[in-house]
Amino acid sequence: MIRGDETVREISRTLPRATWVFERYGIDFCCGGKRALRDVCAEANLPLEQIISALEMEAKGTVEAAPEGATATELVDYILAQHHAFTREALGRATRLSEKVARVHGERHPELVEMRKLVVELDADLGPHLKKEEAVLFPYVLDLERGTVSRPGFGTAANPIRMMELEHERVGELLRSLRRVTRDYALPDDACGSYRALYEVLAELETDLHRHIHLENNVLFPKALALEEARS
Repeated sequence: MIRGDETVREISRTLPRATWVFERYGIDFCCGGKRALRDVCAEANLPLEQIISALEMEAKGTVEAAPEGATATELVDYILAQHHAFTREALGRATRLSEKVARVHGERHPELVEMRKLVVELDADLGPHLKKEEAVLFPYVLDLERGTVSRPGFGTAANPIRMMELEHERVGELLRSLRRVTRDYALPDDACGSYRALYEVLAELETDLHRHIHLENNVLFPKALALEEARS
């Protein structure tokens, strides 16, 4: 149980996703991490109990198991709520942190410059990818299940699905490159709080994307093709 007497740094190192909460409230967990959370909140007029509650919720929180036996509509809703939302949040955070960490530590750790480029590429690839799924493929899948579909401009679902799968492969390549460059997210002895937070979010993003892509490639997309075949 968190009391508030612990330092921000201690909480960051022992509590899962604590840095996500600190960033949300504008709490410096890097250079200012040696101060007690209670003192930081008092000085900045932040709600200590609310922050402690948020930290404990993050520590206890688990993502509900994906409904692999669900309908296509339920799968789309789940993917949007659990994975698309998380991907956007995590990418935004990784982009901000990677810029800061590469700028501050890049001279001593030149691999961070390449890491930063890979994060930017990942963001550039995934941003449009999510939008295409949300604007084109997912609405078509929902219409298929409702039986309200008209002939799409892309021919059959196999066409956008093929494109999404190719883009998923590209994402997989970038994730593997990030693993290689960071030596499996191994932190150096001089890693600061932001450095640690960056590797934490990249590792979490990788785990989530693996699950995310599995649900689309192996569960949702085959359901969509089956629904389309049943209507032909």
